Amino acid sequence: MLLEGHVDNTHWSEIIPQFPSYLFKPQDAGLDTEYIDYWRIPTFMGTSTTGIQTSRDHFVVDFDPKPIMGRMRDLQDESFSDETLRDQYFSGEGCSTVCTW
Repeated sequence: MLLEGHVDNTHWSEIIPQFPSYLFKPQDAGLDTEYIDYWRIPTFMGTSTTGIQTSRDHFVVDFDPKPIMGRMRDLQDESFSDETLRDQYFSGEGCSTVCTW
């Protein structure tokens, strides 16, 4: 279907997004009150982030689950100090001693 589509043979609909949702598809306006009255995300997720951050890929990504499980055990092991864990896994830039490739 995608290969058959073209800008000239596509049925276009004008949209007029409205505050507060700015939806791109017409919705049942009768549900607006229920939607607006429901919990807002900041109500139950007070901390906001920029999304997924990949600054620790070398620590949490591996082709074999065993090394990842070992690293998780190290994080849970109270006999390791924060400094020891930082030196072992997060020193320098990019890959640390965790990387084997």
